[in-house]
Amino acid sequence: VDFTAVVFRPQVGQRISATIADQDDSGITLSISFFAIFVPSHQLIANSQYDKLKKGWYVTLEDDDGSADTKIEDKVSNSVANRNYYTTGEEVLVAVDTVF
Repeated sequence: VDFTAVVFRPQVGQRISATIADQDDSGITLSISFFAIFVPSHQLIANSQYDKLKKGWYVTLEDDDGSADTKIEDKVSNSVANRNYYTTGEEVLVAVDTVF
């Protein structure tokens, strides 16, 4: 019997390029050419929150003093101007922090 096995085991601290495949309130699914990785909400970077109206995750950007600027509001979507949304289809760079 012949077979071919592909093993993917990144090292802790390694950076991997991935594409955002899907988002929901439980986290983000990333696609790496030959498989998918699910990143649960508690492992997203600090200040990440889910927008139920836009059905996507965003990071609240901070001012130079370290505080989030919440004064400028977009009256159409009731969102804050300092939100940086993750976009489905966007390429991202992720760091490996745990390997099972």
